[in-house]
Order: sequence, then structure tokens, then C-alpha cells
Amino acid sequence: MSKKPLPSQIIYAALDLGQRTIRAVLKRQDDKIVNELKIKKQADSVLKFLNGTNASVVMESGYNYQYLYDLLKSEGYNVKVAHPLMVKACDITVIRQFGSIL
Repeated sequence: MSKKPLPSQIIYAALDLGQRTIRAVLKRQDDKIVNELKIKKQADSVLKFLNGTNASVVMESGYNYQYLYDLLKSEGYNVKVAHPLMVKACDITVIRQFGSIL
């Protein structure tokens, strides 16, 4: 799959891996949400969600994340893995300051 940057936009992707599904969010550099979906926890679903972007991806290092990390790296995405407790701490701080995460 080829990844083409959207015109003059840098896209960030956040993937929250659950047991059966992934909550996936695409945001622009100005924090505007471009797309937000709950998708199946399958490689083709994630690649379809990210298709057409050059997204930098962040995901939690939870249970069974390695296959997805390897897949995204092999497809050319810049992938970062975050410790779940650190993500939760950041979420709590954001909620206290702004009332919600997104």
C-alpha cells in the first residue's frame, strides 16, 4: 500500500488495542480529528484505516501488540509504543485540564 501525505497536513494516528477491537483516531497537526473509528483487531482493518496517510502512529504496549507494530513498521509507518500506565496518567492530566481527552 502506498502512503501519500494529505495536502499540507501531518497526520498522527493513535491506536488503542482492546481484546477484539481497536479504537483508531487520525488527527491533524492542529489537533483536529480527521477520522475516528472502532475497527476489528485485524491487520487489514488497520491498514485500510491508515491507507492514504503518512501517519506517525502511537499505540499502547499492551497485550498482543507486537504483530501490529511489526506490520506497520514493515509498511513504512513511523510507530511509537507507549507504556499503558504513562498513557493513562497523561489522559487523567488532560481530563483534569480540559474536561475530556478528545
